Amino acid sequence: MCHGFDVAGAPITVQGTGVLARCFQHETDHLDGMLYVDRLAAAVREAVLREFSERRKASADADRSGTGDSDRAAPARSD
Repeated sequence: MCHGFDVAGAPITVQGTGVLARCFQHETDHLDGMLYVDRLAAAVREAVLREFSERRKASADADRSGTGDSDRAAPARSD
């Protein structure tokens, strides 16, 4: 259940289940400074952050060499 205010400033409460509830939690986490990866188990989080870093570096290298497009998705892993 989420509590807030509508565009006129009136209090509002919204309740969601299933995917909608997950969306509410995801967005509420952002307000609290939490990211999706913060909820992952430590080993999984480290692997995800390592992959993010590798993809960011590959994208930056491609941009510098003129062979990449920073708006293009990074290639899938091959392991």
